[in-house]
Amino acid sequence: MDDNEFNREVGAELVQVTGAQVDTVCNGQEAVDATASTRYDLVLMDIQMPVMDGYTAAHILRETLPDLPVVALTAHAMAEERQRVLDAGMQDLLTKPILPELLYTALTRQKSNVVILHQGPRGELRKYSSDDRSETARRLTNLFSAPSPITIDGRFFEENLIHRTSRGYMVRSKSEVIIADHLARRNIEPLYEHPLTIDGVTKYPDFTIEDTGSGRDFYWEHCGMLHVPRYRRRWEEKLAWYKSHGIVPYQEGDGSRATLIVTRDDEKGGISSPEIERIIREIILA
Repeated sequence: MDDNEFNREVGAELVQVTGAQVDTVCNGQEAVDATASTRYDLVLMDIQMPVMDGYTAAHILRETLPDLPVVALTAHAMAEERQRVLDAGMQDLLTKPILPELLYTALTRQKSNVVILHQGPRGELRKYSSDDRSETARRLTNLFSAPSPITIDGRFFEENLIHRTSRGYMVRSKSEVIIADHLARRNIEPLYEHPLTIDGVTKYPDFTIEDTGSGRDFYWEHCGMLHVPRYRRRWEEKLAWYKSHGIVPYQEGDGSRATLIVTRDDEKGGISSPEIERIIREIILA
C-alpha cells in the first residue's frame, strides 16, 4: 500500500512476477479495511500516507491479525526509523527506491509465513529439505572433538551430523535409520522418498517396497511428530489420500493398489525395534 500511484504500480509488478496475487490500496485505513475482508499472507506498508499512516495501521493490524507479517516501506534509512517500525509491530523495513533483490529478500525473511520464490515445478523444492543439501551437516568445525568427514555422492559431510543407514544412504531421522537397517538385514532394498504419482498428484512415501516375486507393493510411512497439530493434520490428509486411491493400512486388509504400513514414535520419541521386525516378518515377508 502506498499513496503514490506510481509506487503502487511498480511495487505490484515486482511482486506479481513471483506469481503472487497483489491488491493495492491508497492509505492505512483502506489497508485495515481490506485485511478485514480478505486473507493476506503479507502486507507491504508505506509509512507516510494520508487518512491513516503506516504506524497507526500497523498497530491496528497487530491487534486484529497478530500473525500477519507487515513490511514497512520508507524513504528514511536511519536507525531510529527502523526501531520505530519494529516498535509498531512490523517485521521488516525496506527503504525507497526499492531494489528488487532487497524486496525478494524481505519476502523470504518472514518467519511465520515463508514465501519461496522458485522457478520450475514446485516438487523440485523437496530435494532441498534433505540432509544431503544441508550446509550445517557439512560443517567440520566442532571445537570439542575431531571431525569425522565422510563422502557421499562426491560431497563431504560430518558423520555425526547426519542420519545414514547401513547401506550408506541418508534419511531424515534416527527412526528411519532403524527401519531401513531392519529392512537391509532382511535383504529388502526399499526406495527412499520415491515419488508416487496418481491422477496427477505426487506424494513421497518414506519407503517404497516393490515385491517383484508376488507383485505386491508396500508403502511405509513413519510418523515422528504427531504431537504437532500441523504435522498431524497433514498426515491425516495424506492418509485419506492413500485410502481414496486403494492404498490401505494392512490392519484394514489389502488395498486394491498397494498395502500401507504406518509406524509412529512413542510419546518419548522412541521406536520399537521388535515391532519393526514383526511387521517385516508378518506383513512384507508373509
